[in-house]
Amino acid sequence: TFLSKELSEEVQIKGRTARQGSYGSYSLVLCDKSLEKFLITKADIDNSRNAGNFYPLLHAKRCEFFKSQYAESKKYVDYAANEHKLGEELIAAVKRNDVDT
Repeated sequence: TFLSKELSEEVQIKGRTARQGSYGSYSLVLCDKSLEKFLITKADIDNSRNAGNFYPLLHAKRCEFFKSQYAESKKYVDYAANEHKLGEELIAAVKRNDVDT
C-alpha cells in the first residue's frame, strides 16, 4: 500500500477498513521505496523498528513533508498574488491613460 501524505486521508482509510464487517486490526505494508518521498532512510526504518516506535517515525516524517509542501505552495501563492496586484495596477494605469510606451 502507500503512506498517505495527509493524516486525515489515513484516518478515512482506517475507518473504511474497519467497516468491512468484522472487528480486527489495521496494519500498513509499505515498500522502502515508497517512503523515500518522506526522506525516510533504511537506517531510520531499522532503528525505529528496533526501538518499537515505527509509526511515530512515519507520522513525524509525514508532518515534516506536509510543512515543506505547504511552505512551497505558500511561496507560489504569494508570488501569484503579487503578479495579480501588478496586473491590476497596470490595467488601472491604462484606463487612466497613464502609461509610458
